[in-house]
Amino acid sequence: METRAPIIPLWFPGLIGVAVTAQVVRLYQSDPVTWTLCDYAGRLAQLGFLAAIPAARRVAYQPQRLRIRWWETLLWTLGLVIFFCTVCQWITHAVDGWFPNTRLGPYPILEGGWYYFDLTAGLALVAVQEEIVFRRCAGAVFAARWGQGAVTVLLSSLLFVAYHWTTGLGSMTAVFFFGVYAMLFLRRTGALWPLILAHFLTDFARFSGWF
Repeated sequence: METRAPIIPLWFPGLIGVAVTAQVVRLYQSDPVTWTLCDYAGRLAQLGFLAAIPAARRVAYQPQRLRIRWWETLLWTLGLVIFFCTVCQWITHAVDGWFPNTRLGPYPILEGGWYYFDLTAGLALVAVQEEIVFRRCAGAVFAARWGQGAVTVLLSSLLFVAYHWTTGLGSMTAVFFFGVYAMLFLRRTGALWPLILAHFLTDFARFSGWF
């Protein structure tokens, strides 16, 4: 008798479990440096988890070639940065105005060299981890069951929103639209590295105070 493959591969809920555990630990940190170290550790743990399991590693770290020209890639990249730093920030402020005090914990205020380290290496780690987990892995897992269409885009974006559960309804709403754009971006380019770059530039523009 033929056996059907599981709806979701077992490594994927394990990955999400690692992510949630790291976030809960981070939530209870009051010292800014300790908070960021817990954040880094959680993200590195997720990347290490994917590397340690062969089936997950084949999905997470598969090589992909760019399918479009450099100028179109640049337009998609700049489009994501501008979209999130303008439209999505307006959405964040609007939703937070309608539903205030939904944020569970503020982002820590860093100073000195640690601030610049977090603004560069820290944000690079965020971009790499979130794009591998929520675009490549979640996209591949959902697409294997529901195809490459709207269902997969929606589910991966909602999972990305759930990952930002501590940031408040305004930020979560903006993150949803970021996730939709990012998944469409990945579908168009075929490669993850332009999206990682766009994600980093978006966060850098936001946290550096440019917007």
